[in-house]
Amino acid sequence: MEYKLCRWLLCRVDFVPVDVLTIMHELIGDMLGVSREGVSGEASKLQAAGLIRYSRGLVQVVDRAGLERLVSECFGVVKKEYERLLPRITHDMHEPKHPLNSNSATGIETNEI
Repeated sequence: MEYKLCRWLLCRVDFVPVDVLTIMHELIGDMLGVSREGVSGEASKLQAAGLIRYSRGLVQVVDRAGLERLVSECFGVVKKEYERLLPRITHDMHEPKHPLNSNSATGIETNEI
């Protein structure tokens, strides 16, 4: 279970351009095919190890390298191949963007806030 949760978290932070994931343990459990209690137990262990921080509905990866050490080396191989095949997309995904920028519906520049 620890491996599955770590891998899932790494995949999410690779493909969602935000620092903190907004998701409940129950939904993570549904996606991984495990109980909410199982996710909560493993998340507690990861938080105690200083790898993630979480509170109700929010999960933040604090130590990515630590999570990567807990998953098999195939995660890195798959990630490198994905980046090789889709370099522009993966590069853009790793740059968190402010939700309000000059292209937003409001037209407010970020530095105006």
